[in-house]
Amino acid sequence: MTPDWTTMKLNHSQTLMTKAQLDSLPALGSQDGKGLANQLMRIHFFAGGYDAYACEFDKEDGLFFGFVQIFEGCGEFGEFSAEEICETSMGMRFPIEREINFTPTMAGQIPLIASCIR
Repeated sequence: MTPDWTTMKLNHSQTLMTKAQLDSLPALGSQDGKGLANQLMRIHFFAGGYDAYACEFDKEDGLFFGFVQIFEGCGEFGEFSAEEICETSMGMRFPIEREINFTPTMAGQIPLIASCIR
């Protein structure tokens, strides 16, 4: 049975994503060939120097594809797990948050990402 990703807790006050965000995320691998700068980032998670932008999601396995920076510096594109992001967040002094007012943006227009793909 597929988990309900919209009820999974990211921190004590936020869920991992809203129903609208879940519905907007294309399937994992569906944007292959578009180029990294042309990936539409739909969700932004953050905490301290940690940033993760998600552009695709596998609803069965709970894997995101996007851009992740764990420490300040240059991050990378790849897959990250919904369960791991929630488990990590709940154990942190400053939990990971989902940017509530994030507007979907092309990766190449997000300065943090653009500086790593030039």
